[in-house]
Amino acid sequence: MSRRGRQATLPEAGVEKAWGLRQSGDSLTVRCFDEATGTSKDYDFSRLGVSRELKEMLARAFASRTAPGGGLTSLAAMNLAYRAAVQLTEHVATLVWRPVLPEHLLPEHLDGVLESRSGFVSAARDLEHFKLLLAHAEGLSEAMRGKLGEQGPRRAEGQRKEPEPAEWKRVAEAARADLRAAATRIRGNRESLRAWRAGELPDGDLVLQRRMELLESVDRAGMCRVRGPSATGGRRRCRG
Repeated sequence: MSRRGRQATLPEAGVEKAWGLRQSGDSLTVRCFDEATGTSKDYDFSRLGVSRELKEMLARAFASRTAPGGGLTSLAAMNLAYRAAVQLTEHVATLVWRPVLPEHLLPEHLDGVLESRSGFVSAARDLEHFKLLLAHAEGLSEAMRGKLGEQGPRRAEGQRKEPEPAEWKRVAEAARADLRAAATRIRGNRESLRAWRAGELPDGDLVLQRRMELLESVDRAGMCRVRGPSATGGRRRCRG
């Protein structure tokens, strides 16, 4: 998968430079123009390894982000926004339970893709690109919208300084919010597992069956291993 999209042929003189989302069959691209040079580039979203719904959501968000007045004026900046979409889809494509619809994207997915980034400054920069792109997306859950509104980590500049009291307070509040969200998620999973063990959940749903088996494994061992390909070619883990 190319992280740079593919270069488009420049329109002939006198031909309207149509920009934005282009859909035709399975093709899903966004044409962008560098405001300084007039150079155009097509960014291919049909090749991303996620569902059609997520491809279209990301393509529309990217088209809005790169539209005139959207904040990006150069192809170099647009490349970074496209790279954020690619990184996000590459991460969720490795998950056991892959999101299908925009509302299936969760804060954990954003945290997961950031965990693979190396370096504080790199993580802060990538988080900024993810948030700016997804801020233009439609159909996201309230939890994800809340995640996009969180203040990101500040980039390290010069000598490391001790955080101010207000910063400590912000960190503590964010930690408490994360703990509350985790507790809610754990309670929900335990209730689902209890109902499954009691035979209260419907039979025949293979996805539900697989999910409950994994929850059972996590509950008994505290960790499950899933054999199969991952971004690094190794095994994936999930912790309780």
